[in-house]
Amino acid sequence: MGFLLRTIFFALFLFQTIQSQNDCRFQSCGENQFLVRFPFRLRGEKQPERCGYPGFDLICTTTTYNNKRNSQVPLLNLPYSGDFVIRDINYLTQEIQLYDPNNCLPKRLLNLNLSSSPFFSGYSENLTFLSCPPEQIANSRFAKIDCLSNSTSSVLATSSMNLVKALSDNCSTIAALSVPVLWPLQNSNDWLSSDLSGDLMLTWNVPNCEGCEARGGVCGFENGTSDRIMCYTDPRTGN
Repeated sequence: MGFLLRTIFFALFLFQTIQSQNDCRFQSCGENQFLVRFPFRLRGEKQPERCGYPGFDLICTTTTYNNKRNSQVPLLNLPYSGDFVIRDINYLTQEIQLYDPNNCLPKRLLNLNLSSSPFFSGYSENLTFLSCPPEQIANSRFAKIDCLSNSTSSVLATSSMNLVKALSDNCSTIAALSVPVLWPLQNSNDWLSSDLSGDLMLTWNVPNCEGCEARGGVCGFENGTSDRIMCYTDPRTGN
């Protein structure tokens, strides 16, 4: 009888352990409207490793942002590019909206490297970053990037080569590179610039769960050991 009881208790303990290791219930972080779920997961005990796809780990951290002390925000770390705060995740269109916790996204864009990340830009613009004398920009219609500018230099970003040529005598080129943007900045004939004040919008192709999401389902691994992705149309249990 004692052996039978010990066997039952061991089986119950093993079952609870397996359940806890595969508990993939949706999680939240801070005041964000989106829930963290596959392919993303919150690192730590809340969502075990099998709850997310490799490269989609998030961290829920406490920080001070917009004068809000001890506010919780979800962070995504992009290899070679550092941490970004997540503003929103659209699971249906497979897009993630990010912003710089230090409020200077243009500075981050100058060194953005997505080569070791599952994410990529849906749309990019070839931009030239220029450093100009403040007096040349002060009374113009050009959009100055405040967080990169100072008392001796005003920085702007433009996709217009006409503008670059027109300012070449007094301005120096910081960099010319392809930058992820939310939408096309301008027509080729416009002499306009952008302060790049919008968010960074990235997308992903793998895993592809758009069809599953469109049917009202949620993707997840088939079981604790398989790498096969399944579509669960009744994800309320979260397991």
